[in-house]
Amino acid sequence: MEVAEELKKNFRPEFLNRIDEVIFFSGQSNSQLKEIVEIMLKQVYERLKEKNRKVEVTEKFKEEDVKEIIITAMERGL
Repeated sequence: MEVAEELKKNFRPEFLNRIDEVIFFSGQSNSQLKEIVEIMLKQVYERLKEKNRKVEVTEKFKEEDVKEIIITAMERGL
């Protein structure tokens, strides 16, 4: 699979072993990507809550995350 090979080229095995899934986004607007980031963060918040942990994520972080998704997609021709 081409995606798995690209991931192996760019990331160390220790990091890849921590990834549950890879999701590709194409054709979404910034607002749609931000909604996806929000959904994924809610999942993280719930897992942390179960462990009595908490993290706060700023709007700037979310915006940077969306920018990174777009840049990565552009670089990979998606």
